[in-house]
Amino acid sequence: MRRILWVVLLVPIGLQTKPVMSADDDLRSTVEILKKEVESLRGMKKDYDSVKQELETIKAATTPALSTTVDTAMDSKYGPNTPVTTTHGKLQIGLLAQIWYYNIQQGRRGFFDDPTVNKINDNNSIQDGSGFRTRRMELTFKMDLNENFTAVLMIDPARESGGYPQLPSDQGNYKRGNNIAPGVIGSNGTNGTAQGTQFQVGGSNWNGSSAVGDPRLLQNSYLTWHDCIPHHAVTIGQFKPHLGEEGVRDTSQLDFCERSMIGFQTDSRDQGAALDGYWWEVDNPETSAGNVTFSSMKANNRIRYQLGVFNGAGSYFTTGDNQNRPDNNYSKDIQGMFLIRPLWDDCLGHLELGVSYMGGNKGKGDQGNDPVNTPTNDLNRPQAWAFRWNTWARYRYGNVLSGLWSEAEWSEIHDREAPNSVLDVLGTGGAKAPDFSQNIGQPFTRQGFYVSSGYKMSESHLCNVPCRLKKFEFAGRFEQFQNIETANQVSPYKTDLFYTRVWTGGINYYISGHNAKIQANYNIVELPGDKSNPTRVFHDTKANNFVIHFQVAF
Repeated sequence: MRRILWVVLLVPIGLQTKPVMSADDDLRSTVEILKKEVESLRGMKKDYDSVKQELETIKAATTPALSTTVDTAMDSKYGPNTPVTTTHGKLQIGLLAQIWYYNIQQGRRGFFDDPTVNKINDNNSIQDGSGFRTRRMELTFKMDLNENFTAVLMIDPARESGGYPQLPSDQGNYKRGNNIAPGVIGSNGTNGTAQGTQFQVGGSNWNGSSAVGDPRLLQNSYLTWHDCIPHHAVTIGQFKPHLGEEGVRDTSQLDFCERSMIGFQTDSRDQGAALDGYWWEVDNPETSAGNVTFSSMKANNRIRYQLGVFNGAGSYFTTGDNQNRPDNNYSKDIQGMFLIRPLWDDCLGHLELGVSYMGGNKGKGDQGNDPVNTPTNDLNRPQAWAFRWNTWARYRYGNVLSGLWSEAEWSEIHDREAPNSVLDVLGTGGAKAPDFSQNIGQPFTRQGFYVSSGYKMSESHLCNVPCRLKKFEFAGRFEQFQNIETANQVSPYKTDLFYTRVWTGGINYYISGHNAKIQANYNIVELPGDKSNPTRVFHDTKANNFVIHFQVAF
C-alpha cells in the first residue's frame, strides 16, 4: 500500500517539473539572444565613433579655427526686442526715421516786403517751397557698462541738411531780419537818403535753414551714474535740460508731425550736469512725456525733479545754437524742474503738472549795458540776465472718456538779440546811422502758449467702434507765439513783438504703436498785421501748409 501511495504522489510532481524546466530553458535562450544583439550594437557604435572622429579630423584640417570673439557673438541670441550683447556690459541700438512730404501755400513776397513805403525787399521764395524731406534720422547707442553706469550717444545726420522751411509757420520761430549789414543805406522817403534804393532782408538764420537752429550732427553724448544714491541719478555731458513738456518729450511720441513754436524753444541740448530725483512709484503707469536722461529713470514715478548747471552759450532766442560748442560768457546757467502726477489710475485718469526754470548771465560783464553807446565785443552783445519759464498740464481721461486727452503749456523767455539782427523799418538804427537794423537792443520778454486735445480710438471704451478705426487718433491744437520782431519806432533800441497764431488739425494712424505710424497735419497760419501804423508795413503772406509724416522707430 505504501508503494502505491508514493507512486500516486510522485506522478503529479513529475508532470509539473517538465514544464518548469522547459520555461527556464526558453528564458536562458532569450537572454543569450539579447546579449548577442547588445554586442552587435556596441560594435556599430564603435564604428560610428570612429567615422565621426575621422570626419572631425578632416574638418579641422580644412576649416580655419573661429576666434573666441566670433564664437561668443554666435552664441548670442538675436531677435525682436532683444538687446545686442557685447564683451563688457550691454549695448542697445535704436533708430528713429521720419520722412516728410510737405506742401506750403505759395507767396513769393515775404512778410517784411515793403517796396512802396520803406523800400524793403523781403523774398519768400525759399519758405514757400514744397517737397520731400528727411526730417530726422536719429541713431542711438546706449551702453550699460554695469548696474550703475550708462553711456549714451545719439547722432542725427539729417541735422546737417539746411534750407528747409520751418513748420508749423513757414516764417520760422523768429522773423526778425537777421544778417542785416550795418551801414547799408536804405530809403524811407523822408530822411533824404538815396531814394528808390531797396534793402534786402534775409539770411539763412531767420528763414528756416534748419528746424532747430544751426545744423548739429552730435545730439546726445552723456554719462549717467544711477542706482547708488536712492531715488537719484547724476548725468554729465550733452543732453536736454528738462524744460517744459513737449520740447523734451521723446520725438517718436509726438502727438503732431512737429512740435509747437514754444515746444521748439525747449527742444534744445546743452553741455552740463544734472541731478535727477524720482519718487512715489506706481505699478502700471502710462509712458512718461518727460525727458528720461538715464536708463534707470522710470517713467512710473509720480514725483520727479531735476537740478542742473549748464554752459548756457548763445541765446535763449536761438534754439539749438548752444549745443556742441564752447561757452562764451563768464557764468553758467542754472536750471530746475518739478513735476507731480496727483492723479494716476485708470478710474480717475492720468494728470501731470509741471514747472521749469532756467536762467543765467549772457554776454560779458566788462562790456557794460548801455543799449546805445556800448561797443560790440567777441560775443557781439553786452552782459544781461536771461531766463525762461515753462508751466504745463497734461491729462488723459479715465474710464468712460478713456482715449481722450488734453494738454496745455505756457512759456516766457527773457533775453536780448545780437546787434544788427532786428529790422528797423525807419532806418534810425538805434541812434546811429540809418542802416535799417537795431544796433544794440535792450533785453525783452516774449510769451507763447498752446492748447491741444485728441482722441485715440484704440483706448476708447465706446461700444461698436469698427476695428478699422481702432488704429486712428484725431487731434487738434491752437498756439500763439511772439515770433515777429521789429525795432520800436520811437525808441529803436527797444523791440516790438507780434503774435503768430496757428490752428492745427491732425490724423494719426498707428501701424504698430509709435514704432510705425503715419501722421497728417494741416496748419492754418495767421500772421500779424499792423494796419494802424502807415510807416510799418507788413505783407499779408500766405503760409497755410500740409504735412504728411512717415515714422519707423525701434
